[in-house]
Amino acid sequence: DDDLLALVLMALSWTGGPTGLLAAGAVCRRWNDAAGSNHLWRELCRRDYPAAASLSAVASFQSVYARLARPTQRRRPPPLEKYQFL
Repeated sequence: DDDLLALVLMALSWTGGPTGLLAAGAVCRRWNDAAGSNHLWRELCRRDYPAAASLSAVASFQSVYARLARPTQRRRPPPLEKYQFL
């Protein structure tokens, strides 16, 4: 049953995080399809990143999750030599 499989995968995401979910997708084709489900990744986004709850028409919530999970990279200012001081 697909609902039961979705519950199992959601439980795996609680214990193993998204890495565990991706590993579960290697079990077989059916699990791979279920683990890559946009619906499942939307729920993960909403669970782990509440600000993502307002997103609705997104082609790939797995990509959104990957972007949100990536550590923010701060841009470094240019070296002082680039500035001209009076």
